[in-house]
This record gives sequence, structure tokens and C-alpha cells, in this order.
Amino acid sequence: MDRNYLLTGSVDFDRPSMARMHDFLLGGRDHYPVDRTACAQAMARAPVRALAHAQRDFLGRAVTHLAGRLGVRQFLDVGCGFPSPRPAHQIAAKAAEGGRIAYAYVDCDPLVVAHGQALLEGDGHTTVVQGDLRDPSVLIREERLASVIDFQRPVAALYVSVLHCIPDTDSPAEAVRELLSHLASGSFLAISHLVCDDQVAGEELSGYLQQTAGWGRVRTRAEVDALFEGLEVLSPGLGDVTAWLPATARASRRLERGWCEYGGLARLL
Repeated sequence: MDRNYLLTGSVDFDRPSMARMHDFLLGGRDHYPVDRTACAQAMARAPVRALAHAQRDFLGRAVTHLAGRLGVRQFLDVGCGFPSPRPAHQIAAKAAEGGRIAYAYVDCDPLVVAHGQALLEGDGHTTVVQGDLRDPSVLIREERLASVIDFQRPVAALYVSVLHCIPDTDSPAEAVRELLSHLASGSFLAISHLVCDDQVAGEELSGYLQQTAGWGRVRTRAEVDALFEGLEVLSPGLGDVTAWLPATARASRRLERGWCEYGGLARLL
């Protein structure tokens, strides 16, 4: 099996990178012609630009809710991607109104990690770690991560628009459950995942991205629901994340062919 995009310590500029493609869709600058070509092909199959913005907006609202309303002070952002103009740790700090926030970004892409570490150098409460979400036991022992996150206290684990990048053969659901087993009671889990009600359209996009970028697949709502089994799903429940505590009256609009970023927030009991 080809895991090119998941490899650590190497960069292949001749093949699309999911992190760089995502950066392009969000209007960033860290991408190359091969990534833009792959995005054009993906956009011909699905509204991936709108979906990328939907998940990034959800991340901001979820972090604001966790830090502001629920008092969370530790965040583990798994598969974080390239830094954005409004980084999530700053959103959390603003919502915490002066409370100390410990925020760890994790990604397997060495370019993402290099950019993040350069931006956050000297910030003792925030770190960027190169790690593989498929190996949670290894990840939580990583020295940079342990210097910021205390796993004896509640943590918000964020899997925003990343699990659909992981093939079934790498057991993403098992990886999530394993990470949760290391978290303290009262921790939280936030997930957004690409789904499509049109099975043919979902398989078409999955097939293209699997071939070009070593991707996972579009999954069903039921499969995403299963990731929350045994947890206390918080209001407003699981669904299209554009409707999850929207900041304005702009509720979700159904994208063509039934596409959406689907997920929500839950608490570990």
C-alpha cells in the first residue's frame, strides 16, 4: 500500500499532498502546481473548496465553545495542516479570556511541521509535533507533546477533516479509540468528516484521491456516528458542521449531490 502522504521525514513534490491541497482550497500560499492540478480535478467531482471552508469554520467555533463555555484549557489538534491566518490556539486564548491555554498541533507532513515550528518558536504553551495519528501510544510519548499537554487532565482532541484521509486498512476508528483511552475523564472529542449522500459521487472522489494522493475515502454518516459510541454527544448533536452552533443566522445550505462535512462534539464520561 502506498502511504506517501503519510510518510514522515520526506517530501515528494511530484505528487499531490493533502495538506498542500487543503492550503490551496483555503487560499493559502503553501502549494505547488501538482497540488493545484489535483484540486482542479477534485473540484470537478465535489464542492471541495466550500467543504474546506466549512470544516475550518467549524474548528474555530468548536475551539471557541470548548475554551469559552466548557472551560477546556488543553487542546490536541490532530492533522492540523498548514497554519492559518487565525490559528486555533489564538482563538482558544481569546475565548478563555486570559486563562492559560496549552495547545499542541500534530501533523505527519514535514513541511507543515517546519512552518508551524518556525511560527511558534519561543511559545512555551503551544507546540507543533510531527506525529502519526495511527500510532497514538507513540504520539502521546513524544517529548514536545509531553512538554505542553498533561494527559492526567482533560484534553480536547480535535480530528477536523483528517480521518477521511486515512484508508480503512489503517483503521482510523481504532486509532481514535486508542487515543481516547489515554485521555482523562472529562476530555472532549471533536470530529468533522467528509460524507456524501450520493454513493456514486462519494466513490468517484474517493477513487480519484486514493490514486493521486494515497487518500482514505468518503464515509457514511453511520460510520462517523460510530466514532462517537460510548461518549456523551453534546448539543446540537451530530450533523452538517455548518449548522453546528453557527455564529450567524447563516445555517447550513445543502451542497450539490448531498455533500457535507459531518460531525460534532462529545465528552468522555
